[in-house]
Parts: sequence; C-alpha cells; structure tokens
Amino acid sequence: LHLSIRRQRQMCIRDRLYGAQLLSELRPYWDFNAFTQRPGHLTWALSKIAHLNEAQLWALDNDVEQQAHYFAGNFPTLFEWQAQCEPAPVTTQLPSIPFWLHTDIPGRKWQQIQGFCAATTQNAHANSSASAIEWCAGKGHLGRLHTWLCAQPVISIEWQNSLCLQGQQYANKLKLPQQFINADIHKLPLSATTAQGTIQCATQAPHWMALHACGELHLSLIHISEPTRPLYIS
Repeated sequence: LHLSIRRQRQMCIRDRLYGAQLLSELRPYWDFNAFTQRPGHLTWALSKIAHLNEAQLWALDNDVEQQAHYFAGNFPTLFEWQAQCEPAPVTTQLPSIPFWLHTDIPGRKWQQIQGFCAATTQNAHANSSASAIEWCAGKGHLGRLHTWLCAQPVISIEWQNSLCLQGQQYANKLKLPQQFINADIHKLPLSATTAQGTIQCATQAPHWMALHACGELHLSLIHISEPTRPLYIS
C-alpha cells in the first residue's frame, strides 16, 4: 500500500482492532493441534467438500478467490473484511528495464520489486530532488530500480556492512545516486554519524520505503519515521 502517513495510521488501527475481533470469533477454527485433535465443529466443512475430487480440492486450496466464493456463506465477515483490505489495482506501467539492472536478482524477488515500484514511483517525481530512504536495504535492489526510474536520490540503510559495500559497488558502477549507510537501527539513533555518512540527513526524506524488511522492522520503520512526518511510507 502507498498511503499518506496519517491515513495509514488510521487504517492500521482500524484493521488491527477488527482483525483482533475476527481472530477471537474464529478461534475454534485455528487454535487447535491438527495432528492430535479432530475438532467436531468442522463436520459441516467436511460434508461441504466431500463431493470434490482431488484436483478440485487442490485448486480450492490454492486460490483465495475461490475460497471466498465457496465459503462466503459460512464466513461472511471474514471475506468482507478481506475484500476491504485489498489495495487499489496498480495501473502504472513501467518502462522497459535494461537487463544489467537486475542480473543478480532472483526472478520472484525481481517481480516483487517491479510491482512495488509500479505502485510507488508515481508520487516520487514531485520530490525528486530530496532523497528517498530504503529501509533494511540489503544490497539495495529496490532502491536501485527506484532511483533509475525516478532519477531520485536514494539513501539505503542496512546493518550488514558486506551488503552495504556490495550495494555501493553496484550503484557506483551504474552511476546511480544511491548512498549506503551501515547502521543497526536497534542500537544506533538515527541522528548518529557512521563511517559512511550521517543518518540525520536521511530523516528529512519525504518518502520511506521497505519491501523485504524482516520481522518487526516494518513497524520500526513506521515508529522511527513518524516524528519527521514524511509524505509517504511504502
């Protein structure tokens, strides 16, 4: 999702409250040990799928839309909520991207990066002179495509120094305005200065983005960026 910070915060609170309520209501369907318990309240579900052959069962198991249609009458609030949480379809078409920009990126990850940029670069041009922040950047694959598409400087923050060095090598080789900062966000305040530069300059960025941040680091991004009031968090 690509939203203003205020709207994102409001939607996050709303979705968490409603999601917690749904989890509580549907607890009998997920809070049991599948290998030692056979929940009696699932008898209706077994009878509902008893007539399906193996191919149909596999198709149902792998298609969320089919599940929503097939079980809508049994879990109406769940699938209504799911539909409301769906992001708006992305209509931006990316230009042809040269092969040398993604030669070392696995296929599935590259698809995700392209989809991410298609949804987020539309608002970058208004702030092209100010750096965007790439959070938990790794080698900076996302930031590299972003800066190539938008001609917008990117500051890529990553705690593994070896990845910073590799990412900076790529950026320098391609002559892209991408700067890597080696920092551990759990130990180092964002105003501290590192060997690679100062992170204070990064906090003024209008656009913060993260795609493959691990664990709670997406939440850390929201908490740390909030005082600076960025225009966008992606």
